[in-house]
Amino acid sequence: MLNIPAEVLRAAGLRRAELQQEVVERLALSFYADGVLSFGQAARLAGLGYWAFSDLLARKRMLYRYDVEDLENDLQNAKELGLFNEGSK
Repeated sequence: MLNIPAEVLRAAGLRRAELQQEVVERLALSFYADGVLSFGQAARLAGLGYWAFSDLLARKRMLYRYDVEDLENDLQNAKELGLFNEGSK
């Protein structure tokens, strides 16, 4: 358990009951922003679903990271699910 002085919690606008969730969410956001964790991994660390983590990113004014590797993974998953056929338009 973290030992954070009461005056620091007040300054941050937190109550002790909220502290653990706030710390975990901020850790997840930091790891996601640094590219250490994927979107899904960061959402799981924060204990949130896809849309809730997306909302958290928006509330914290953070950008959604989506690069070429993400696109390639999405295309591969779509092919495996039969949702994408390279020969069709």
